[in-house]
Amino acid sequence: MKIVQTLWVNDKKDIRAGWLTTKYHLMSWGLSILSFKKYYSSIELITDEYGRELLIDKLNLPYSSVSQSQETFTSIYKPLWVLRKLYSYSLQNEPFIHVDSDAYLFSPFKSELLNSPLIAQNKEYDHLNYLTGFSEVLRYCNNIPDYFKKDNNGRVSAVNAGIMGGNNYEFFKTLNTECSLFVENNIDRFHQLNIDYLNIIVEQFIFLKLAEHLGQKVTYQFIDEIGANGIYNSFGFHLLPNQMDYIHLMNYKHNHTSCEQMAQRLYIESPELYERIIKVSNELESTKVSLFIENNSKTLETFFYRTDLINQYIGLNLNLQITSLNFLTEQINALPENPKNTILRDAFQYELEKYQFVQSLPSVNDYVQYRKIQSLKINEILSKSDEEILLSSVTFGEYVTQIESEWKWAEINEFTGQDSGIDYRLNLEQEPSYFQVVLFCYPVSMTVKEQLSDTFTIMIIDVLQQIESNTLTVQEIMENISEEIYSLNKTNTLEELKVNILTKVRYLLYQGILVF
Repeated sequence: MKIVQTLWVNDKKDIRAGWLTTKYHLMSWGLSILSFKKYYSSIELITDEYGRELLIDKLNLPYSSVSQSQETFTSIYKPLWVLRKLYSYSLQNEPFIHVDSDAYLFSPFKSELLNSPLIAQNKEYDHLNYLTGFSEVLRYCNNIPDYFKKDNNGRVSAVNAGIMGGNNYEFFKTLNTECSLFVENNIDRFHQLNIDYLNIIVEQFIFLKLAEHLGQKVTYQFIDEIGANGIYNSFGFHLLPNQMDYIHLMNYKHNHTSCEQMAQRLYIESPELYERIIKVSNELESTKVSLFIENNSKTLETFFYRTDLINQYIGLNLNLQITSLNFLTEQINALPENPKNTILRDAFQYELEKYQFVQSLPSVNDYVQYRKIQSLKINEILSKSDEEILLSSVTFGEYVTQIESEWKWAEINEFTGQDSGIDYRLNLEQEPSYFQVVLFCYPVSMTVKEQLSDTFTIMIIDVLQQIESNTLTVQEIMENISEEIYSLNKTNTLEELKVNILTKVRYLLYQGILVF
């Protein structure tokens, strides 16, 4: 089966394409092509002139063929970027699978999928983008195809186009024509629609509706249908190489953890390509980020911003426009005892421990080299059977620490329900409790991560700290923790708990929090 990917560049000065940085964007292209190349030799890149210069001339990605058809493509409505993908689909004259550049394959596709008339990643329904996009089209557009309707269960169903294709390549010429007609007939109404939702409707909703209308069977990579509250495993890199067949990052391109896990996987797959992308992206990006940029600050405000926030909110006059940590410590210690000052001291102690951790870190080059060595070692052991993994000993990573506090001070954390609306001042209304945060470093973005520990992480750290050497086998950790949790709560079976604990250990290893 032929694999196809599409790249176009609208702005040469900004090629992040929805990613946190250019570096992550290019790394994703590298990992994607390498992962599919393991199983399929025929991979075509459909791009424009600059896309060829970037991916082929500079990065030397191993495509078997390259077309610059995107260079001559003329869009009838530029905000609908998905028309470029539909155009790539329509160019195919043989069975194919189009793959997004943030999709990665770790096991060959099943024969049932490859033999299907039409292929997509999975079925979705009633997501906000579908519900809103669907209703807006019905409300504002006049020329709508007859098949533009909900499914038999009253749902707005569509497909995820992380992969899309099939043996019926003629269908995609029809799809491109149908979508183009829909755009031409309603283009004067599109200014009233959410363009992001419209892009998804045009590609993923119309694909499924047209397939059903024409009686074409769609076979999916994942059989599970994902509803509005469904969750994709876009953080599944720690389950590689044996427990994940396919990962699609989708909306997680702005998530530091997903991006760093993806980058780490690229290094494991090809250190040479990883280094080449680092070099090229550094040349392309006009600004470079130093490790722990707080080190460049002449005052303590950058480090102690939470302390300063509470300080200002409760009306104190602490002076953080200084360079003396001792003087700041003396100011805080001299404060009278009261509930608000107790919370302020908790914030200060939290940030002081982070400050001390940052100051103890090695140079950028030394740390990055350390993580590279650990990544290869961890992948080697995680490639083994579960039985062999369980017998392996683990301990804390060299550049990791934990902070305990009575109030929640951790920065945004995608695993514990914190979001961008976090307001540390709310701690002034909360009773003291127990929080543990793990500090570790991300080698690509070169930042310190504050990860608020969940129950499993707290217990894993605790059981290791009870041993003088801080070292136990994975089996010993699993047995200690599973028995304790099961004795308190029998919601899950003992075997289910052990699986969950092993998964958590794998995640902590992949992040460098634990090492073999």
